[in-house]
Amino acid sequence: MDSSGISSVCVRTDLQGRGIGRAFVMYLCNEIYRRGSADISLWCVVGNTARNLYDRLGFREKYTMDFVRKAL
Repeated sequence: MDSSGISSVCVRTDLQGRGIGRAFVMYLCNEIYRRGSADISLWCVVGNTARNLYDRLGFREKYTMDFVRKAL
């Protein structure tokens, strides 16, 4: 396995700032490495305040994508 991805990580608003997100993402990364992946990609929506956490954990922006949505 060459690479794996993490997406849709969230912590309930009233529990944010307690290190839960950091511990969870670190656990996920360690588990992915343990299972043999050399690289981990993390998907984050532009403007998400958790981006600061991801930067501190060593993730670096590789590229951005625009998504278009239409209400029905």
